[in-house]
Amino acid sequence: MYLEEFNVLSVTLRILLATLCGGVLGIERGKANQAAGMRTHILVCLGATLIMLTGEYMFHKFSAGDPARLGAQVVSGIAATAVVYVVVSRFKLISDHFTHNNLWMRIYVEFHDPSCLETICNILQSCGVQVGEVTMNNPGNSGNYNAIILLKNLDNKSSSQIEEFLEHVTEIDTLKFLN
Repeated sequence: MYLEEFNVLSVTLRILLATLCGGVLGIERGKANQAAGMRTHILVCLGATLIMLTGEYMFHKFSAGDPARLGAQVVSGIAATAVVYVVVSRFKLISDHFTHNNLWMRIYVEFHDPSCLETICNILQSCGVQVGEVTMNNPGNSGNYNAIILLKNLDNKSSSQIEEFLEHVTEIDTLKFLN
């Protein structure tokens, strides 16, 4: 049959069917208010289809290899992703209220001594917060310094907990959490 062969029509039909199947799965998950909706499922289905088509194309074009070899890697990748999801959700490694908003935080700090910044970063790391990008300046060459520090809040600390850790640094004049 013509559609069983590797040609433009069969490739186009396979891509359209993958898009349709991914869309239907995504819509169903979206209606159930679950993560990974229509766009995600369409992209996953399209990616898997394109990998399978690439393997089949290489087999027909170069008469070498196994057309299912690349597809096996897709199955392994999806299985690994599923295992990670199950482990994370079962063991509550990420709680339901763990969102992007409390994963990344920015703080504004004013201080007098520039060596104080290292102390601030060490205290933040000791309380379970990773320090990311730090932007420091000395406006107008005054004796005051300020910094904006990007934090990766892996332990889900609240801003009041972080503030409590930093209140022991006497060199800090101002501490503000930025949105």
